[in-house]
Amino acid sequence: MAALDGYPGAQGHKIESVIEVLGLNPYVVITAGSPPTGGQAITAATFGLKAIDFCEASGSDDGTYAVRVFYPNGSSAKASPRVILQWVTAATGIEIGAINVSGRTIRLRAVGN
Repeated sequence: MAALDGYPGAQGHKIESVIEVLGLNPYVVITAGSPPTGGQAITAATFGLKAIDFCEASGSDDGTYAVRVFYPNGSSAKASPRVILQWVTAATGIEIGAINVSGRTIRLRAVGN
């Protein structure tokens, strides 16, 4: 285990950003790998950041879906230029298939620089 570059630090030493995200049509199921493929990629620039240290997701606006966040950069001690979202059914935790979730919104909070 290792702390990310720039940590530990006092709260507020990094930039925080919150965005609203629409789902995809169709959503693409994640394929495990290094890096994983599929899901919904969100870049640091979307948050107004250069790199993402940490990102968390809300559930969907209607409560049907939950979202998991993956960091595909392959380094545990470096900030990531993007994250990949995995949409799952909130009731079961199972990843959704190739369906239309473009009518659903979630919020993401990211910390980075």
